[in-house]
Order: sequence, then C-alpha cells, then structure tokens
Amino acid sequence: RGVLLLVQRDELDRAADLLIEDLARDPLDPATSTRLAAVRERQGRLDEARTATQITACLRALTAAEAALLATSAPVPLEEIPGALSDAAWASHLGEGALEPSLVVLLRTMSTVVARGSAKRGHTRAPSLGDHELASALADASEILASPAPELTFAKGRGAPFTWDRAGALVVDTTAARFVRAELPFLLGGLVAGARPRLAEATRFPEADLRALVAEGLRIGLGHPSHLTPTDAERRALREAAEATQRAGGTLDLRGFVRAATRTCDRAGLLLVQDVRLAHKALGGLAQRPGDAPPHERRAALFLFAVSREHGELRRALGLGAHEASRPSATRPRFLSISA
Repeated sequence: RGVLLLVQRDELDRAADLLIEDLARDPLDPATSTRLAAVRERQGRLDEARTATQITACLRALTAAEAALLATSAPVPLEEIPGALSDAAWASHLGEGALEPSLVVLLRTMSTVVARGSAKRGHTRAPSLGDHELASALADASEILASPAPELTFAKGRGAPFTWDRAGALVVDTTAARFVRAELPFLLGGLVAGARPRLAEATRFPEADLRALVAEGLRIGLGHPSHLTPTDAERRALREAAEATQRAGGTLDLRGFVRAATRTCDRAGLLLVQDVRLAHKALGGLAQRPGDAPPHERRAALFLFAVSREHGELRRALGLGAHEASRPSATRPRFLSISA
C-alpha cells in the first residue's frame, strides 16, 4: 500500500527504495521484483527495469510484455565493453573493502610462508585453440576489472574445469566440463576476483585449511614456536595481526570472511556476464564447498546487488545499459572515481 501511494504521488525514487527494502527482506519473492521493474520502467530507467525483470525471470515464467522488455537488450561481448574500472571500485562498490583486515594479513602471509619452496609446476599438455580463446577472454576480463589475471597452466584429469595450484596459478582442464559460452564471463569474473591478494586464499583453500593457516599464524604472531620459518617481515605482519585480533576481543569470523569474499567474486561475475539469469544459471553449476553459503543465500545476495546503486554505477562506468557499447579502442577509458 505504501508503494502504491508513492507511485500515485509520483514519488518514484522513494517507491523504488521501499521495494528494494522489501527485496532485502525476501529476495526470492517475484512480486517484489515485478513491482520494482514497473517503477523503474515508469521512471524511464530501462536498464534497471530490465535487471529487475531478469530477477523475476529466475523466479517465475515471464509475461509476454516482460519477455519483450528483456529482448530489447543483450550482453555486450567482453572484447567490446568500452570501459574499465579503477582499482578503488573493488573496495567501494564490489565489497572488497568490507573484508576483515587481520584475516587478510594472516591468510596472505601464512600462504606465502607455507608455499615457499614448493616444487615448480609444469604443464601436462600443450594448450589447444580453445585454451587460447579462454586465455584471451580472461585477459579481457582482467582489463575490464582492472585486476591482474592469474597465470594459466593446462592439465588433464583434474576433475574440475578450474582449480588452483599451490603457487597461485589457475589450472584449466577444459576436458572436465563443457562451458556454456554465455555463462563463461560470470566464471571469469569470479576467477579474476579470486586472484586478487585480499581474496585469493578465501576463494582457493578449503575451510579446514584456512582455519589451520589462521591458527598457526596467530601462534607465530603471539611468539609461540613453529616448524615454519617466516621471514622477519612476515613475523612482524603476523604479530601486528595477532595483536589487532586480541584488541578486537580475540575472535575472527572466518566463515563470514569466506562468504564475503565469495560475494565479491559473484558481483564481479555478474558485472561481466551482464544478465542476472545467466549468473543465476552459472551459480547453479558451481560446486558447493564446505562452509559456503547455501545456494539460496548466494542467489539472494546476487539479486540484491543487481538492484543496488553500486551495480548501476559500475554498469554505467563500463559503458553498459544506458548507452550502446562502442567498439573497443586501443586503451579502455578508466573509471577513476565514484561517490561512496
């Protein structure tokens, strides 16, 4: 009723805000995304109306009018996206800034200590033409997201299309599964995000390994003996992280940290795949790790980000939605600043 009164008074921004609050309470209710799409369409904000309608399409069958609205736009190929983010957007808009600093330091430092001296990896097969295409798409994703792409190696018999080796390289086994080409940008966005220093360990290691790394890092930081041999600089970093943890009450929410890192990866994936329906399908095909958020929670978080101010600003920064994407230039224009 409140939304209807606001619409009748032409207070459409307030109506949209209320509907987004409703969506936060129940992200899986198609009635809310349907009403939000109607408000956005009435405002003339068709890109946001399409996004809300994409959410609806994940929850129920569309009407003919809704399907026609979605047919007016299609994702832009990665190589044709004209814009690129600044690194600051990861903290301000993609959620990286919300990660617990002490856990970032503990995990980053301890993974370096443990990996030191690991045997050098080697290729088990030569890359094929399809692998080169994948590498090209990954390079585009890296440029758009303003974040270095992981090093690629190729292997057989890994049991999954993407895994990580101990040295942080992405191991690709395209024989393990067939990629749905339309959904691939979502996976690539998550992989580029997962290679970032603040996210890497949380997205690569099982929860039990992460807990062991944190526990040993705290022991070293508090001066206890260890079979590991960190450098003096690493010991200082671990000591500062351990002391900060003690000042904060001595508890660290590792599971919450991992889920926050996963949300950032999902947001990067949605930004590249440009369609909530494709992101929703890609999420359904990902393996569930121990400690991961339940699938319905992950989908709900993705829906909420899709209708957020941050997502809209990022899309406009990349030249998506509001205007037709132009052909790529030699250098992508950088998105230098955005309001918090």
